[in-house]
Amino acid sequence: MAARSISLVGETSVILEDVANRLELLEEDYGKDIVVKIVETFIPDAEVRIERIDRAIRQEDSRALEEAAHGLKSGAANIGATEMARLCGQLETQGELGDIGDAEEVMKSLMASWSRVRTEMARYR
Repeated sequence: MAARSISLVGETSVILEDVANRLELLEEDYGKDIVVKIVETFIPDAEVRIERIDRAIRQEDSRALEEAAHGLKSGAANIGATEMARLCGQLETQGELGDIGDAEEVMKSLMASWSRVRTEMARYR
């Protein structure tokens, strides 16, 4: 992609391009079978972690928020989901500080990003 657009459509395509590029690089290094296993493992794991994040926010449990967001942040970064990783980092920090604050809004953004990433990852199978 030559230039990053500031529109949501442009941002979405950059996010998906990051994931697609990362999966391709992993395939070059480890082979398609391994990457398929990564995708098949990451999707359900991410869904569990997202549920934990959501529950921690609803229960105002900052420690659980920090832990769940940290785990998802690492996995998201590994598969090229940089927007998800950034949002998880924000939630992790909020958990560390014991300040749930705008976590519900960040969670909405995380869910939107996850929806796009999940769709891209499902195409890889």
